[in-house]
Order: sequence, then C-alpha cells, then structure tokens
Amino acid sequence: FWSVPPAWEFDFLAYDTEPNGPWSHIPQGHNHNNPTVTFLLRTLLQNDTFKAAFANRSAGLLNTAYEHSNTLARIDRLAALYAPEIGGDSAGWGVPASVSDWNANVQDLRTYANRRSVFVRQHLIDQLNLGAAVEVTLQSDDPARGTVRINTIDIAASSGDPWIGTYFSGNPVTITAQPEWGYRFVRWEGLSGPEATRSSNTLL
Repeated sequence: FWSVPPAWEFDFLAYDTEPNGPWSHIPQGHNHNNPTVTFLLRTLLQNDTFKAAFANRSAGLLNTAYEHSNTLARIDRLAALYAPEIGGDSAGWGVPASVSDWNANVQDLRTYANRRSVFVRQHLIDQLNLGAAVEVTLQSDDPARGTVRINTIDIAASSGDPWIGTYFSGNPVTITAQPEWGYRFVRWEGLSGPEATRSSNTLL
C-alpha cells in the first residue's frame, strides 16, 4: 500500500476488520475490504480465545519471520541475486527507469522493514484492546541439556545467548522447558511460587 504513505504506518488490521468498507480514501483498485471480505476475521475476533491466539501468533511472527534483521537479510539476499540483471532490464524495457531508481526502491524496502514492526504492534494493541508491549527474555543455562519453547517458537539450541521477544501484557504466553535425552527439568529462575517447579507455565 505504497499509495497510502508512509506505507509502514498503514493499519492493515483496521482495514481487514472494517465492517463498512470499502474505505473511500484508498485509491481505486484497493477496495479489498468490503463487509463480505472482512466478515470472517471480524467475527472470529469476537471470540476471546481466538483473539488471544491471534495476538500471540502475530507477536510470534514479529519476533521471528518478520523480525527486522531477518527481513533485511532476505531483502539483501534477493537484491544481490537480481542486481546483475537490472541494467539490462532498464535498457531493454525502461523499467526500472535506471539502476539508481532500482537501488532507491530496494532502500525503500529496507526502510519499511526497519520501521514496520513498531506500528504493527501498536495496531494490534489498539484494535484488539491489548496491554502494552513487553519484552520477554528466555535462556537455557546449558542448551546442550535442554531448550525452551514459547508458544510455538523453539528457542535455538545452538546459542547460549538470551532470546528476547516482544509480547503483550495481559495476554498470556506459555513457556515450556524441553529437556534433551538423558536430562530432566529442574526449575525456572526468575519465577516464584509453585509454577517455578513445573516444566510448562503461563506468563503475562
């Protein structure tokens, strides 16, 4: 939605849950949010269980596939792949107008990747009435002996560094200790109460 600048601020969740679309201020050809199209998501989000799962799944994707360093790496990888062809395309077809124009467009993608997630999290908070975004830090003291899962994300066993993700206050997440073969879970650190001795518990 580059036609609604700045693109990284566009609230797709509001757009995709609009009950009275299409929005008149979206340029012709972008009227994809009429009531029939948005009905399913609007209706599902009335269910609290679905809404909580939707928020956590969105947060999980923002912490992994759509995390800005991951997105930037994909942009750079594809840019390097296509770069040798751009001069010929420009000369033969006039699109892009020049290699410089193409480079500027690639930079626009990098700018989007760097800025988008902050706005998406705020859109989730606003549209789903969630609590504030909060950081969750997880670490196994010895990844060779066991790893940690948060909701559907397995924290990489190859690194002993802390994993930091962003979720929403008041929207519970489940963390699970996953011992490797021959080991057993002992305790959580940083938690108190009976849940500190359980291998799986709910936070936030």
